[in-house]
Amino acid sequence: MKIAIIGAMEEEIVGVRNNMSDVTEKEVFGDLFYLGKIGKHDIILTRSHVGLAAAASQLTSIVLTFNVDYFINLGVCGGFVKKNKPLDLIVARRCAYYDADATYFGSYEYGQIPGCPKYFECDDSLALGLEYERGDIVSGDKFVATKDQIDKQLARINYLDPRCIDMESAAFSHIAYKYHKPIMIVRTISDIVDDENREEGQYDNTLEAACEKSCKFVLAILTR
Repeated sequence: MKIAIIGAMEEEIVGVRNNMSDVTEKEVFGDLFYLGKIGKHDIILTRSHVGLAAAASQLTSIVLTFNVDYFINLGVCGGFVKKNKPLDLIVARRCAYYDADATYFGSYEYGQIPGCPKYFECDDSLALGLEYERGDIVSGDKFVATKDQIDKQLARINYLDPRCIDMESAAFSHIAYKYHKPIMIVRTISDIVDDENREEGQYDNTLEAACEKSCKFVLAILTR
């Protein structure tokens, strides 16, 4: 199977790159792609940089350049009090935008993009048999770090039960939906965003371990 693997940050993809064999590099639209193998799979690995537009642009570049069968997006995200703890691993069930608002037109739910479903379904077929949790992920172009932000942004998305929040997942799943490609989104919780008592620097202190856990999970899928 030809699988494209993408993370937003260098920290999220370096572990995968270190486990690829027969690696070559290719520049596409100014971005670097690593082509190689893991197990029996042909791998295209890259990073998108942070944010919804960056995620959508990079996944589109992959679709237009490489004939891939499957997408895997891996990385870290924020979790919620009473739903997560740092280093929990979540595989996305559904993704949506938490800051899209076309409700003025009367026929759209809060978070829904006109012409699209309320949320985008994600795949987990390659991970079946491994230990993981599935959950909904919401995304927007803000780095959410306070309970006040959570209360304002998520209160109106009553058709999902978000387990994670980030700045890319909805865009990745949106583009995969547009091009009819299956996508699995793997996230490890780096910090609890609505915990008023969380440690200062929790995200920075947990980032490396969270990236490593997502990477090990993806490698376990690819090498079995």
